Amino acid sequence: MERTGPWPPACVGVALFITSAISMVFVPETLKVKQTQEPEQQEPSDQKSRLSHLVDRFKESLSILQSPSLIVLMVACLGSLPIFFATSSFMAQFISKRYKIKFFQGGYVQSAFGVAQMVQLLIILPWLSKSLMHSTTPPRFRSTDEHHRDLSMARWSYGITVVAALVLGLAPTLSGFVFGLVLLALGSCCVSLTRSLMSLYVDPVHRSRLFGLVGMIEVVGSIYAQPMLAGLFSLGMKLGGGWIGLPYYGLMLLVAVTTALLLFVKVPKKAEYLPPAPENTNHED
Repeated sequence: MERTGPWPPACVGVALFITSAISMVFVPETLKVKQTQEPEQQEPSDQKSRLSHLVDRFKESLSILQSPSLIVLMVACLGSLPIFFATSSFMAQFISKRYKIKFFQGGYVQSAFGVAQMVQLLIILPWLSKSLMHSTTPPRFRSTDEHHRDLSMARWSYGITVVAALVLGLAPTLSGFVFGLVLLALGSCCVSLTRSLMSLYVDPVHRSRLFGLVGMIEVVGSIYAQPMLAGLFSLGMKLGGGWIGLPYYGLMLLVAVTTALLLFVKVPKKAEYLPPAPENTNHED
């Protein structure tokens, strides 16, 4: 941006967004719609009936929240939004003030975080997913099925995020901050794993309604996440010294509470699978 100006990066971003939007057209539909559908219900005409209809629809949406574990997972979504904002535009401002570097140079640090995330998603996460289900894994770490594996990985991911946030807050140098970002990238799969676990508690037909509620929760989370980080950063600047890392200390406490909540999550019995079949060990005569 320093050499080309603001327009080329903006155009590249718009082009990538359009490309991703076009790619959604080629995603196949996985839910087959029945040929014989019931006639659509007509919307009530008067205002009182409309209000009653909206209340009934809202109660119907909340009816999917029958499992305490699902409610805990949805509450955990509130703790994941500050993680996103702490690694976006706020991070560039933070490292610019703390480490006395130019604002545009913060983009290089964010690029390092993006590369670490790609390595985690493409290499580390698939390898770890297979290792936790392998028969040679020690029983203490081996998972009985895919869903217990995802729950264990979600707990560990949030735990790693707690440590990463502490390192980011304490890091006296930029290299230490980058090391904290690498740790944070290792735990960045916590959000996707949490959503994967949510789908176990509802029928496939109601999953779109579930993720609609999750979207509403994320909107609520975005309302408090940015002011929280900005307020803690302002307070840390006033206190000075090591307190400048106060935003990430607050993030550490918030994620620690989320990690503690995940300890109460239990996989539903209907979603428990039998252990995977052992590998074929037949030898040729």
